[in-house]
Amino acid sequence: SEQGNNNVPNTDKNSAASTETTITHTVKTGENLYRISLKYYHSKAGEEIIRKANNLKSNEIIVGQVLKIPVKK
Repeated sequence: SEQGNNNVPNTDKNSAASTETTITHTVKTGENLYRISLKYYHSKAGEEIIRKANNLKSNEIIVGQVLKIPVKK
């Protein structure tokens, strides 16, 4: 869901290995995927990034689950 800037070269996908790092987040009581995505990505779009990184089929997560969070350096 990227809007605009379509004609600007997007090198994120090509350089992901060098510009991204993965941190972990342990799910706490009251948290859900939406809140975690807001914390790290300031956007609901982060839900999909977290799901893909953790091979999640849905937004269902449980307290104590350790999630991988790919973040830009």
